[in-house]
Amino acid sequence: MTNSLYLNIAGSYRSLVLPLLLALTVSAAPAFSASPAFDCSKAEGEVELLICSDDDLALLDIRLAKTYSQTMENIPEAERSNFRALQRGWIKGRNDCWKAEDVHACVEFSYKSKTVELQIAGGLIEAPRYRSLRCGEGTEAVPFTVSIYRNADPVSAVLTRGNDQVIAVAPVSGPAEHYVAPNVSLTITDGQAAVEWFGEALQCTVQ
Repeated sequence: MTNSLYLNIAGSYRSLVLPLLLALTVSAAPAFSASPAFDCSKAEGEVELLICSDDDLALLDIRLAKTYSQTMENIPEAERSNFRALQRGWIKGRNDCWKAEDVHACVEFSYKSKTVELQIAGGLIEAPRYRSLRCGEGTEAVPFTVSIYRNADPVSAVLTRGNDQVIAVAPVSGPAEHYVAPNVSLTITDGQAAVEWFGEALQCTVQ
């Protein structure tokens, strides 16, 4: 009788514990693993292998691929060949991030800025009014403007100075109205703009 009771209790215990252990094992496993839009079995080089092993970068690759497709649908047929060539050039530039001091940050910015560029080129977001930057005596000879794309993903600023144009991206965290790109930053406060432009520090008024 005692043995029978023990077996019944032990069997009930196992029936409760085993499903619980299984549930804990499943919950301990990663909830999500992203794969980029390209085939990781053919990945080559440090950057492509990094993207295939990093969920955040893989998701950025998926979003870029979707944005690229939408842009290609929106532009005239005659311009698509040029856009394909530009995209191949961008991929080469992205892969050159292996040379950067912070490879992950370089790849992340490359994806974010290219996505915004495609959103603008494809008319996927509304173009805002540009604002002029007045940065002191002697600088007016070279026009300097900024357009804030608040409806872009990520929110970005397009700075144009003469023939040079840079897309600066709002960081995930940081002060409001702050945008960064390699060798460029823009911070706007109460109509004043602090600009770092390829080693040149400028204090400007937003007009």
